[in-house]
Amino acid sequence: ATSHKVTLTDEEAEGATWIMDEDMTPRIAALRLPNAGDMPGKGVLLFVFCDEKGDWLFAHAGNLIHNVVDGKVEEVDGDPEIKPWLSLKLGKGSCSTLSKVIGGPQHGVRAVGVASNRQARGRACKIALLATLRAHLSNRRSIEDPTSDGRFPDFVLRVGALFAA
Repeated sequence: ATSHKVTLTDEEAEGATWIMDEDMTPRIAALRLPNAGDMPGKGVLLFVFCDEKGDWLFAHAGNLIHNVVDGKVEEVDGDPEIKPWLSLKLGKGSCSTLSKVIGGPQHGVRAVGVASNRQARGRACKIALLATLRAHLSNRRSIEDPTSDGRFPDFVLRVGALFAA
């Protein structure tokens, strides 16, 4: 098992907690929203940072999301609920897209993509949503591996550890 450096920081004045994991690619973070519980995708949101648009799994995001999500995926740029915490942690110029499942058994599950342009943010938020939906799986063989290199199952396990921190 690979260990990952996780640094806990607390934005007490704002009532939210950030959990950062920036040592590996892609960079990820989780935001525990105040008074929202600990359920991944509901009270704890995954942030995926897309630094290189052609890097890794981002190119497969659109196809993979349709195989995993049982409802419709809605994307919102600059969601007002998370914007204050995003600005606090990453600076006022940070651009984010929130993806949310509408309908089906996964209804209400959310995740966030952060990148410099809309297309990259869309890919990043889809990967974040996929990882959030799969993070409860502990068996690597149960997780899709669209690139056949094991990186997405490893990433999902990394996300699960971040949610558990």
